[in-house]
Amino acid sequence: MDDVIKYDLKKHLIKLDEKDLARIKQVSQYDWFKNNKEWQKQFKMMKEFNGKVEIQALSAKGISFISENYLPNKIKNKEFLD
Repeated sequence: MDDVIKYDLKKHLIKLDEKDLARIKQVSQYDWFKNNKEWQKQFKMMKEFNGKVEIQALSAKGISFISENYLPNKIKNKEFLD
């Protein structure tokens, strides 16, 4: 969800429905995620925005943005969640 802010993707948000909210609650309690502050932050932001965004939203930045900019920079800067 940090990318929503970083890349100005708020207009691409997909409203969460009851199933999405239930799934966020469920997944956030998995052992893998429940003590991970970064993942919890992302879940919280989804609830605050009441939305989710798909990777395709980044294509609004240009046809090759994802492959030439977004992914290489994410890897180079280690901007991903474990």
